[in-house]
Amino acid sequence: MTRSNIYSLVVGILLFGVSCESSSFYEENRDFQGAIWRADSTQTYEFEILNRNLKYDVIINLRNTLSYSYRNIYLNYVLKNEEGNVVDESLVEFDLFDKAGKPLGTGAGDIFSNALPLLEDYGFSEPGIYSLSLTQYMRQDSLKHIISLGVRIESSQLEIVNDSEE
Repeated sequence: MTRSNIYSLVVGILLFGVSCESSSFYEENRDFQGAIWRADSTQTYEFEILNRNLKYDVIINLRNTLSYSYRNIYLNYVLKNEEGNVVDESLVEFDLFDKAGKPLGTGAGDIFSNALPLLEDYGFSEPGIYSLSLTQYMRQDSLKHIISLGVRIESSQLEIVNDSEE
């Protein structure tokens, strides 16, 4: 390979890396000690929304082992605005294994990662600091084989132009 070809290859790789930048602007993951998520261990994540004209995807990152005893998981979430007012809450269910017992996430060996869509194309009404609290709702005090939990927030679309804004 000539020096010019090597230079072109390096520049191409760098440009490719820059163009593939993620739309994710917030991500935080937390490990559970002993891979046990206790029912009284509500996980709260705080993040800032700067642009109310964008739509966002809120994704739960969950890592579990093959030894997890259930096919699914129930989570209760509460989304609060900067003033502490609840703006959204619900009990949601996510499948972690198919009906045949095959894990639905990606992974290798005994550990699997799941990107679970909690809110898709969600519009926050105002900019500010929000908190998202997640609690396991499996009716067990100690939910074994849950390694970690996290939240990722990414923009799901281009900016919306709103001519009626003051």
